[in-house]
Amino acid sequence: MLLQTPGKQQSPAATADDLARLFKAHGDGKNAFGAFGCAAAALRAGVPAVTVPVTADQPFWAGRLAALGAAPEPIPFRTLTAELLADALRTAVGRPEFARAAAKASEHMAGEDGAGRVLRAVGRVAGA
Repeated sequence: MLLQTPGKQQSPAATADDLARLFKAHGDGKNAFGAFGCAAAALRAGVPAVTVPVTADQPFWAGRLAALGAAPEPIPFRTLTAELLADALRTAVGRPEFARAAAKASEHMAGEDGAGRVLRAVGRVAGA
């Protein structure tokens, strides 16, 4: 389970690959606040997530995980209880459709060349 402290930044030494390895190595489902990095790491690892968005981009990315079917609906931080979190984790791990959606997203992401697409787009804009 990846736990983050609200208001504290993640170590800049932790890369997306580091997070994906952490997610993949430690079980069937993950809990995170839902920010871009954690959402991407859960998807790259191909595991379902349970999100508890707090601020900034977290509600958006938590909603995207749910829309993809790789996570149950986000739990708003202000309503979070141990029981809600435990139920959501049981749901994420116990319903195979979440794992299937996360695995499908992982396969899709593995085949993307995001950096190459950005470079080509920048080249077109710059006239190169």
